[in-house]
Amino acid sequence: MGMMHGLEVRSPFLDHQLAEFVYNLPVEFKMNKNENKIILKDILSEIMPREFVHRRKQGFGAPVKEWLRTPEMKRLVEKEFGNEAYVYKFFDRKAVEKIISRFYGNASPNNSIDESVYYKIWVLLCLELWLKTHLN
Repeated sequence: MGMMHGLEVRSPFLDHQLAEFVYNLPVEFKMNKNENKIILKDILSEIMPREFVHRRKQGFGAPVKEWLRTPEMKRLVEKEFGNEAYVYKFFDRKAVEKIISRFYGNASPNNSIDESVYYKIWVLLCLELWLKTHLN
């Protein structure tokens, strides 16, 4: 998914020699009871502000709601969850249709919808496309 959209999403620490080196470092270089990633934070602190280095972890949120609101995605969802959808072998069809209609039945993009609704549609769509690819 990342490469398809020109995003770099691979982990930069997968070099086996680096992994072996870090594995063999003493534990106190890597973590203590209050902090982990100590050596990485020490190195990063040399070039970045302390507030950045020691900030709380934050995720990367994709604009799923906005993607699903596009006419193209609505057509794709309608097509993929037609009569022959693979997900209906695993999930109750009426429950899936209810989730989709809750999202697309709410015409205004500004109306608030429980975030879980569009993430459920996204996960179901990804699952459907995966099943379609691997079970055909």
